[in-house]
Amino acid sequence: MSSVGKSLALRRSFRAPSSKGRSRVRVSSSSISASSGAAAASSAASSASSSLIEPLTGAELEIALQDRDRVMLVDFYATWCGPCVLLQQELEQVAKIMGDAVRIVKVDTDVEQDLSSALGIAGLPTLMFVFPDNSKPALRTEGLLSSAQILRILDEEMNVPVPQGPQLPQ
Repeated sequence: MSSVGKSLALRRSFRAPSSKGRSRVRVSSSSISASSGAAAASSAASSASSSLIEPLTGAELEIALQDRDRVMLVDFYATWCGPCVLLQQELEQVAKIMGDAVRIVKVDTDVEQDLSSALGIAGLPTLMFVFPDNSKPALRTEGLLSSAQILRILDEEMNVPVPQGPQLPQ
């Protein structure tokens, strides 16, 4: 079983704490075996992103999950997805606020089709909040979230203190 599968045993859907109308759905924590396609190496090269958010291939994600020492936020996106482009801006703001407290990475679902299929990525964007502790299931949300919502999830659900200051979004 790959470490991606071990690390991403998850609660299928997760509602942001302040979201109205979203429901929390639990799926049994199951191991997910994921594989990386041969085209995965082109993901980092073809992805235009800021240096604050690391584009990863499936193989690189597996290594990152093995070596994590802090909360990891994984953004599953597609370049053609409008909400994914908007989420990128929100994630950059979160990265600036959180600094090294959270590692934010992104995986292109068009390049990593096998991995996306194995993880059941159906709606974009999909975010997975992964605890540093393998025994805790990852949290997953689908759809566009604001930086304020992401920060609340990090603070309230992941127990990562959010720095206080004027840079915080409303």
